[in-house]
Amino acid sequence: MRTEWTVWIPVKARAAAKSRLALPPQRRAALAEAMLRDVLAAVAAVARPVLLTGDPYWRRLGAPVRPTPPGLTAAVAHAVPAAGPGPVAVLVGDLPALRPAELAAALAAAAGHPRALVADAAGTGTTLLAAAAAAALRPAFGAGSRARHGRGGAADLTAAVDAPGLRRDVDTLADLAAARALGVGPHTARLLAAPAADARPGRPGARAAPAGAFPAPE
Repeated sequence: MRTEWTVWIPVKARAAAKSRLALPPQRRAALAEAMLRDVLAAVAAVARPVLLTGDPYWRRLGAPVRPTPPGLTAAVAHAVPAAGPGPVAVLVGDLPALRPAELAAALAAAAGHPRALVADAAGTGTTLLAAAAAAALRPAFGAGSRARHGRGGAADLTAAVDAPGLRRDVDTLADLAAARALGVGPHTARLLAAPAADARPGRPGARAAPAGAFPAPE
């Protein structure tokens, strides 16, 4: 019998998203939205996605939203008391190259442990934290979270699951180029191909980006 997972995706306010990317604010916000749309599509193929956010803007994406305070760890901790039964995973929202099969494999592997993690591409952070019940998540995100979650008893599935898209989060333009090399989802791909300076993903009438506005894959 397949385990039914709920996947929480903490999301910053749109205007504050991806602040480390060296792009104009409107372009950063549009990119953050495009990546999140691709993540939601991948998650919805294998589990039940729920957005954790204090920004009502994200309701327009169509996924269930649970209002939470800012901060990844704070958002998860706030959501835990009201969580229902069943396994829950926390997934970062900036994984534009995520494939449903990668997430499905990671969740299947996580089902064999009370608590588990998958590290980011740098090997120090956490892109997926999963637990048999929400109360067991005990989130400790931020710099060095892989080690903290590991010390807290989370099984490290990074080597056991072949999932480069699940590990490739995007914080810098170099990260974005690496994600493009893996192959990004359709929302991100369309934005990178022809974004307007102030366009939202899917908005008609977008103007082409100037050459070099986004890094090409290596």
